[in-house]
Amino acid sequence: MQGELIESILIPKSDDWIVLKTDKQSYCLRLGGVSIADKIDHSKYDVVHLPVVSKAIATAYTDDQCVFIETVDGDALHHSPNASIDSDGNTSFGIKYLPKETFTEIKAEYGQDLVEL
Repeated sequence: MQGELIESILIPKSDDWIVLKTDKQSYCLRLGGVSIADKIDHSKYDVVHLPVVSKAIATAYTDDQCVFIETVDGDALHHSPNASIDSDGNTSFGIKYLPKETFTEIKAEYGQDLVEL
């Protein structure tokens, strides 16, 4: 992922993983990590516009639950389970933008619990 340019962030319309599309590959953001997405049916996703689009990825981190995608500018995407769990035990996930200052604080708080992917 390092050095790849973020092209878009795709939010599923139904129960599925959030997809990060770069200039080289598409990635499913999962619990504690990422996996390569082979085929994406774009009709099943909505594009979300966040300030990291068109920026290069510096590093991806996890704490075994959340995934952080840091850009070369120091800001980041934060992919994490939301607080809601339904009656079947399904957890929903969300993504948000973290400005550089906020992500710097988060990295300091996590310390060694935050590892590179």
